[in-house]
Amino acid sequence: MGRFFLGFCLPIVLVVLVVLGIWLCDVFGLLEVNRLALETVSILPGLENVVKEVELGKKRSQMLQNMESELRARENLLKKAEAKLAEEREDFETQKLQWEKQRLREEASGKSSNNPKNGAGKEVEIKKYLELIGGMKPAKAAAVIEKLPVETSLAILKEIRPSQATKIMENMSSDYVVALTEKRLKP
Repeated sequence: MGRFFLGFCLPIVLVVLVVLGIWLCDVFGLLEVNRLALETVSILPGLENVVKEVELGKKRSQMLQNMESELRARENLLKKAEAKLAEEREDFETQKLQWEKQRLREEASGKSSNNPKNGAGKEVEIKKYLELIGGMKPAKAAAVIEKLPVETSLAILKEIRPSQATKIMENMSSDYVVALTEKRLKP
């Protein structure tokens, strides 16, 4: 009975010792168990390409993670651009309301008095309005001015400081700057 027990337990003990030895080697970094298992499986017929397929799967996974992070970054940029656009729209609406109020005041004051001081008052109001445009950020001022007729835009650009006019024109579309230039140069 002892021989039977020894013959039965010895292989089990040897298998346990081999598995324990492989595990310890893996823990201490002497052996890569995953790679060893894949290479062992690739020896079997029909499973020769298992190692290559696992490596391709890892590469695909890494590529998908990179693409996902890139898409998240683009999404964040889009959200920031939308927020900026909403802010610019609010600024434009505010300026539009101010301009409409000013225009209504001008019309009301024009109807109530027809004296020569009214012309001087109108010039002061125009200068104040031009100061408002000159005080705006060049990109926003360019967006507002581009929506005006070319003649009006030329009149505005003549009245503000040349440095400010240059900054505003740099932010305008090239087509609109060409139209302004053509209109300015025509007698």
